[in-house]
Amino acid sequence: MQAAENNVVSTSPKVLVFRTRMGAQIPPPLQPDPPLAQAGYHAPTHGTWAQWVAPAVTLIIGIASVSMIVHYRNEDNAGKISDEHIRTLVEDKFKPLNRDVFDDKIGKLSDKIDKLGDKFDALSQRVSNIEGRLGNRVSSLERRADQQTSLAKLIDPNRVLATIRAEIHMAENDKKPLATSTLADYKNAIQTFPTTSEYWPVAAQFISYRSRVNVGTAFQTLSRPDMPNCTDSLPTRMEYRMTSEEERSTKEETNRVGLDSGRFTPAIYENCRFVLDSPEEAKRFPLLGQSFSLEFKNCQIIYNGGPIAIVTPNPRVSAFVGKGPTRSDVFIMNGQALRFENCLFLFTIKAVPPQEGQQMTHELLAQSGPTLSYGHVSIGGA
Repeated sequence: MQAAENNVVSTSPKVLVFRTRMGAQIPPPLQPDPPLAQAGYHAPTHGTWAQWVAPAVTLIIGIASVSMIVHYRNEDNAGKISDEHIRTLVEDKFKPLNRDVFDDKIGKLSDKIDKLGDKFDALSQRVSNIEGRLGNRVSSLERRADQQTSLAKLIDPNRVLATIRAEIHMAENDKKPLATSTLADYKNAIQTFPTTSEYWPVAAQFISYRSRVNVGTAFQTLSRPDMPNCTDSLPTRMEYRMTSEEERSTKEETNRVGLDSGRFTPAIYENCRFVLDSPEEAKRFPLLGQSFSLEFKNCQIIYNGGPIAIVTPNPRVSAFVGKGPTRSDVFIMNGQALRFENCLFLFTIKAVPPQEGQQMTHELLAQSGPTLSYGHVSIGGA
């Protein structure tokens, strides 16, 4: 067996070279010839501009950061030094202040505060006393107001007016005039109740009775039933007495300055009888529908609560004469006005009168004395 093994011949492997190609092979690509090196800047060799700039920018940022850190440290140190300096100044300023002096001032201030406290306590006491007195007065006023309210609830306006009417009727029968103060009280009371059913009859009665007291002894003459009617004749003309200066003035100056009402004379009816709401007398009234200023003097004026026809809402402008020392002129008037001087009123109103009747009644009631008026006019140059 060993002999067999020893007879084995060892051979090494060998490469076999075939002369013929086993397959087609791709030839390797031809490499271009490297370019010739150029003279000067060459990016692959020397680097790009970004590669040059980046280190520079980094260097600048670093220098700026270091500068800022140094600056802020200097600022912080300066602030600390300033604070320390101020604290030193304050301490030096107040070092001379003696503790005893400070305590003395504090003690005096405490005394003043104590005195102010005492004054405040005294003022509070006075306010409390005043509040107490005011509270008592307010309570008293409240009680009086409640009493007045309760009393007012018990007062019937119609009953008050009926009482006034009865008092006037009694005075007429006894022929004893009521006192002036009583008449004033009655007038105020009547004006307080203008919407009640008794207002118009009592207002008419009061106007009539007061005129009777005002005319005095002329009552017998003025109350005669046979007095002539005012419209049986014409009233006097309206007239104005001019001064020398007014004669020389132009119409524009006259209208600007105005006329003196004291020198104006209205149309006048005198010693006659006129019924305000009579259609027949209104038709005979010569100034019907015109502007006028008419005065009734020593007349008997009757009103029964009807329309007052001589008073119109939109009267025509009328003219009147102005007489001066050397010449005459013409002036104009707009509006309507009635004036009653020493007249006896015989008013009887049973129901609510028309608007002009209400207005006249209100105005006559509100006035006093022997001369009463109604309406308004304006006068000037033509």
